[in-house]
Amino acid sequence: MRKRVLSGLSLAAILALSSEAALLLPAFAQKAASPAQSMQNVDPLKGWQVYLMAGNASVHKHDLARALYYFKLSEACARKIPGKSGTDKLDASLKIIASVYNQLRQYTEAAQYGRQVVELNKATHEPPADITVSLNALAKMYKKAGKYAESEQTYKEALAVLGPKLQATQDAATIHDNLGLVYQEEKQYDKAVAEHQLAYNLYRKLSGDNNKDTAYCQMNLAEAYIGMKDYAKAEPLLNSAKTTIEKTEGASSVAMASLLDNIGMLYSRTERLSEAEEMQRKAFVLIEKYHGHFSADAAICLNNLATTYSQENKNDEAKRTAVEACAIATKVFGAHHPMTKRCINNLDGILGKGLKQAEAAPVTNQGESPEQKP
Repeated sequence: MRKRVLSGLSLAAILALSSEAALLLPAFAQKAASPAQSMQNVDPLKGWQVYLMAGNASVHKHDLARALYYFKLSEACARKIPGKSGTDKLDASLKIIASVYNQLRQYTEAAQYGRQVVELNKATHEPPADITVSLNALAKMYKKAGKYAESEQTYKEALAVLGPKLQATQDAATIHDNLGLVYQEEKQYDKAVAEHQLAYNLYRKLSGDNNKDTAYCQMNLAEAYIGMKDYAKAEPLLNSAKTTIEKTEGASSVAMASLLDNIGMLYSRTERLSEAEEMQRKAFVLIEKYHGHFSADAAICLNNLATTYSQENKNDEAKRTAVEACAIATKVFGAHHPMTKRCINNLDGILGKGLKQAEAAPVTNQGESPEQKP
């Protein structure tokens, strides 16, 4: 599953501030015993700058909890700065806070700040393209939180904000593609195919057939067809995407990880189990390389691999892999997220299958001597 992004202000870009400001921090730190106390003593403009830089320093030290504290102080300062300058600074602070919550995997809190960014953009009459970027980011936060209905509505809101004149743009293609991914999570595969097809047509028109964006969209469209069990339509799309990704990104790229997992899923569904296992194992190696072991992509890939092992009657491998998928999903998504529940259900099915096979196995007493008649 390849997720798409709109270009916008990243956390790294916002935090690209001079480290020299750390020299100003000690004087402000004494005033920051609490948000209420600090706001009474700090000039809002200077406070916003220094608290933002203090948060930046904490991010570089991997202390996200302290970073969040400083960024929220910068938000409070920004709300006291009048005019467009204050609005711009508030926008930056809110985006940073949402990004930090994302890094902390607190997606519901991230979405709360993402919604504030959207409402601020609307209130200040930002261009439709800018509001769309904020809405796309918010929809992704809802999706990560497992709030698929809210994600769906937010993507639709983004398309409405674009208006008729921008429906044939790259931004529109990205939103249609992302909306299709949400429909897949909701198992509304017919709607997913429709959205991915719209995106695919736009990417082909805007970027051509041999472009990585077009290939990513082919991957997503193929995944939706797999969900519909229309494997004949899925396979040529995946093969075409593989050819393009190998040329544009490389055979060991991050994009190839998602592609191999999708090909593995197709092979698994079409009873090509040894090939499916090979593809999924290769995909997991790349996912660990680029995303780490404890990542959403790792949980998804291992869950798919566990299913393949189960189909091959490799019950021990299936159980071990499914347990690891559940552990990763719980850590990344939380115990009540739909993806975690999906992994748990898969593990339950694998354990149930193993139990049934054990019960059906013939019972022999070869080690016992035959009973002697009296």
